[in-house]
Amino acid sequence: MHKDVDTGESKSVSYPNSVGTFGVGTCVGIGIVNMSMRKGYVGHYISRDDLLPLRLVDRAIREAEKRSDLEIAVVGNVPLSRQDAEALEVQFERELERTKAYSKWLLETMKGRGIDPKNIQNYLENNPAIKAYEVVVDTRKGVILVRRTL
Repeated sequence: MHKDVDTGESKSVSYPNSVGTFGVGTCVGIGIVNMSMRKGYVGHYISRDDLLPLRLVDRAIREAEKRSDLEIAVVGNVPLSRQDAEALEVQFERELERTKAYSKWLLETMKGRGIDPKNIQNYLENNPAIKAYEVVVDTRKGVILVRRTL
């Protein structure tokens, strides 16, 4: 069975199910697979300024036997294009710096929670040419699938 995660939600599944979300652009998406428990987690968060993505990471850490069992993919945080920024009267350079700062903070905070950097797939690209991401956690295969839309 597959569960879809809408914007502003997070869900988890156990073997043999999958969970996923799509359309992650300026939002932040997180996919987590717990290799030993064969459990998957996905969240799709609107704001880049909140702690919700870390709450999902913290939940997965609490439920894991070892932090090294967790594989995490972080996607999105795509800055507005120059054209969209101008239409919204947002300074493009400031928007770009803001997305870079959030990406760095989120990754460093996960590492600070004991997640090995080798277990973090970083798709927090600060590239306005990326339109969106899809992230799916498949507990049968124990993998996180990430697709980019240009």
